[in-house]
Amino acid sequence: DLGCGTGQYTMKLAERYPGARITAVDLSHAELRYAQRRAAEAGLDWELVRAPAEDTGLDGQRYDLVTSFILLHEIPPHAIRKVFAEALRLLRPGGDLVFSDVAPYHRRTPSQAWLDDWDAENGHEPWWRTAATIDLAAVAREAGFTDVRQQALGDNSYPWVTIARKPEQVRP
Repeated sequence: DLGCGTGQYTMKLAERYPGARITAVDLSHAELRYAQRRAAEAGLDWELVRAPAEDTGLDGQRYDLVTSFILLHEIPPHAIRKVFAEALRLLRPGGDLVFSDVAPYHRRTPSQAWLDDWDAENGHEPWWRTAATIDLAAVAREAGFTDVRQQALGDNSYPWVTIARKPEQVRP
């Protein structure tokens, strides 16, 4: 789980996949401490790693699933591309990527997009507009993913989910 923050989404992963070994990555030591307390209270043993999502330092081709929830709107576009490349590196061939974040503006009404911009500007979210306008499916394909698709899971297309697969055979 890249950009795990306090581990709220990570807890949902643990509930959904009770036998999984979970590695949670975040840059913030304070967030990781909170996630550790949350896991400990639930009797879970996660591997917690303090690192940027775009360069985790973890062993490559080790994971079946790489996820993130509401991370991408917190980072600039060059870092978004690096996060997708890092996810590809971390996944075993045939592994899956599931990244959830803000709804793209083309899925929002003009008034919703205006409100999103206002909230981002006044909520100190400098990369919100970028995340809502970048073509994440194209970024996934550029990184080397296949079977890329996107879908909305909730009201107002939030969260917007990008799902992709690492090919069984990576092209040289």
